[in-house]
Amino acid sequence: MMKGEGMKTDPRSLVLQGYVWLMMPALLFLLFWFRWEVALPVAGLLVWSFVRLCRPAAREELPDGGYSAVSASRKRLWLMAAAVIAYVLVCGIGGFVAQLPNDHAWRNGVFFDLARREWPVAYGGDGAPMLCYYFAFWLPSAVVSKATGLIAAGDAAQVLYAAWGTWIALGFIFSMSGGRMLWRVLLVFIGFNAMDVVTAFFFSDESFSVFEDPWAAQLMWLSTTSGRFAASANPVIYNFIYNQGIAVWVFMSLLMHGRRDTGRLMLLFGMLPAFAPIPALAVAPWVTARLLRGFRQALTVENVAGLLFALLTSFFLLQNNSGSALRRAYPDTPVAEALLLAAAYYALSFGAFVIFIWRYVRRDGLYWSLVAMCVVISLAGVGRTPDLAWRISLPAVVMTAALVCRRAAETASMSRAVRRAFVAVLLAGSFSSVWSVVFTLHEEACVWRGERTRKYLSMMGHIADPSQPYYNNFVATGGGFYRRHLAPPDIRLRE
Repeated sequence: MMKGEGMKTDPRSLVLQGYVWLMMPALLFLLFWFRWEVALPVAGLLVWSFVRLCRPAAREELPDGGYSAVSASRKRLWLMAAAVIAYVLVCGIGGFVAQLPNDHAWRNGVFFDLARREWPVAYGGDGAPMLCYYFAFWLPSAVVSKATGLIAAGDAAQVLYAAWGTWIALGFIFSMSGGRMLWRVLLVFIGFNAMDVVTAFFFSDESFSVFEDPWAAQLMWLSTTSGRFAASANPVIYNFIYNQGIAVWVFMSLLMHGRRDTGRLMLLFGMLPAFAPIPALAVAPWVTARLLRGFRQALTVENVAGLLFALLTSFFLLQNNSGSALRRAYPDTPVAEALLLAAAYYALSFGAFVIFIWRYVRRDGLYWSLVAMCVVISLAGVGRTPDLAWRISLPAVVMTAALVCRRAAETASMSRAVRRAFVAVLLAGSFSSVWSVVFTLHEEACVWRGERTRKYLSMMGHIADPSQPYYNNFVATGGGFYRRHLAPPDIRLRE
């Protein structure tokens, strides 16, 4: 902290904040969803890994990757923090501003059960459904609700936890952009969207017109087309899959900063599946290759802790009822043609931005492996929805957005023509971002007119209702490996 003029944040402080943000839910998940004899050793290894990271010698060894300390006046810092909280609120997290239909209903339902039911959340005795979902994001907030007895207190905690994760990600962006807190960088972060105004015309199966019906549901999903391609706007991510998306932002920020730190790579990667298992698949090939290349340096306590936690998380999530719903997307399309279509989609989605961030990505194996995974995984689908494509693209979208933000910090060094072209691309790609904010204002007006509730309540207390259309997405029934060998013993007896 600097007296008088402002405050300064070292990038190593951002690293520690990022690990705390990820580890809090990881430890809660371990201690309450697994047998003590399994949970305690792994939790101990995670805590010890963090302690080792905090030691002065270890902090000095953290790679800086050209990152700078972030400094700003107190006034700017608090104004930006307020803007981040406002952004989180406008995206509907916590339900204090009108939530967009209708994924929030299920998100609210998951949080409600975590806040009101005993952990692990089970809906009956032996073999009965239990909550099985990547719910790590909500665990700290659920503790607040349990402690206070108030769902509203947990909703407020969700806002603060989401804003903290967003602030960490922005801190890394500011740090790799010279350390200055710039409003234009924050604006690009909020408004970033891949070029779905172009891809929707070529790949969407539905007709749409913003002039005929400005509130048409199709306009909300321009970035998820044909059920197998996706490249979402940041506000769309925050509105619909924030439980994964914010964690991916924190994870990718840490990964981009410390990608050469092989001794902690698995520790970092191992925490991601509890928040976002499908995005973790997108990063897995690069992480695996990196660990194999630096095998000797990878043999650390930290990486053992991350590997064990990832395995336990996988055993838990693999029992989910929808886990066996993997299918070939559009099986009548030849593989070569399907891959060509996917490559064309992602080239149109990211290409205009890659022109401006080429200096950062031209030799970046991480970036191109993430984009390649978007293309390859387009051959597969999950159930009846484009969820696999939407989530597998998150790391590529986040890394592209972070680097575009970095480029936005350098506009002073651009020629006038380049700067105008850059702004034009950003504006052309911002349709879904702007529309989601305008639609939120429309929905808030509906709330004031009494036409709907501000927060979607329909699934609160009904996640385990077999008649609801996405029942299998959230539960596990029967007895799998986790339930037989890893779950706390009293889960079978609970009524």
